[in-house]
Amino acid sequence: MTAKDLESFQENLKKEIWNRALKDGLITGNDSDNALPIYDGVSDFEGYLSSNPRIMFILKEAYDDTTESDAGVIIPYGGGWSLPDLFKECSEKGKWPVTTWQRVIYVLYGAKHGPQYKDMDYIKNDPEMGDVLLSTCWINLNKMPGLSTSDNSRVRDESLSHWIDIVKKQIDIYDPEIIVFGGTLFKDDEFYYQFLSDKDWQRRIPVEGEDFLVKYIKDGRLILDAKHPGLRKDVERWVNSLIKEIREFKR
Repeated sequence: MTAKDLESFQENLKKEIWNRALKDGLITGNDSDNALPIYDGVSDFEGYLSSNPRIMFILKEAYDDTTESDAGVIIPYGGGWSLPDLFKECSEKGKWPVTTWQRVIYVLYGAKHGPQYKDMDYIKNDPEMGDVLLSTCWINLNKMPGLSTSDNSRVRDESLSHWIDIVKKQIDIYDPEIIVFGGTLFKDDEFYYQFLSDKDWQRRIPVEGEDFLVKYIKDGRLILDAKHPGLRKDVERWVNSLIKEIREFKR
């Protein structure tokens, strides 16, 4: 797999996601559509392929704007853009405004450069820290925009109904050595078995001292079942536990 091959796959996948949304009635393809797919993947293809290790984060869904439905319900609005392109734009501007991104940046930066959470500067003071996102694969289970707070049951259902085969294809093609599920390895047979089996469950490895992190080794790949990076407490523990597991796997 070359950087050009991976870039071509990602571009072609945009068309597949669009066509799936059209086929499943999530969009009409007309100007009247309120919400369009938000594309994910990798910003820096060469950087990703040369990363040691290659890391993929699987999160719930991206969000954009909102509007009111005819019934007065707040619904997603916007989309039609690419998260990898947005990451490149944030890098150029030196601004990483989303809390979820920042937490992942602390993990990736610490895993790559060594410091623990308390020893790192604030990202706003050192925005170049955020460039670690460019060589990371960021995947969302739901390819349509959601709200700023996601409902687990809805995201699970959306993924199983429309996107699960595409997510599995992304795992296969990007071939990460580490997958971090950020609150997205739902403990539901139909969903869980898309990624792990009964035998994998029996071989799960609770991380000592961390009640919110479980790891699996499957086919030489490290799978981390972690809380969502938007958690409101224990941020330092969350960041440091992931740094530790990534660095140990790398060694």
